[in-house]
Amino acid sequence: MSVKIMGLVWDCTKDDLNRMEKYVLLAYADHAEHDGTSIYPAIATIAKKTLYEERAVQTITKSLELKGFLVKDGKGIHGTNKWRIPLDAGGAR
Repeated sequence: MSVKIMGLVWDCTKDDLNRMEKYVLLAYADHAEHDGTSIYPAIATIAKKTLYEERAVQTITKSLELKGFLVKDGKGIHGTNKWRIPLDAGGAR
C-alpha cells in the first residue's frame, strides 16, 4: 500500500475522474508501491473492495486506462494484468 499514490488519487478532482473511477483507482492504489508500480490485483479483489460487480470494475478499469490513470505494465505473478499509476496522475498533473 502506498499512501503517496493514494494521496495523488485523493487529489483528483471531478474534472479528472468521476466518483466510480476515483473509488476503483483508490482500490488499485492500495496495492501500489511508492513509485506507482507493481499493481496486480485480480478484478475479483477490486470488486470485493469496492462492492462493484466484476464487469463494472472491468469497464471502469478500461476507462482509467484510456484516461492515462492506469498504464499496463506486463503481467502479475498469477497472470493478472500488472499496472502502474503514473506519478503525474491526479493533482500533480
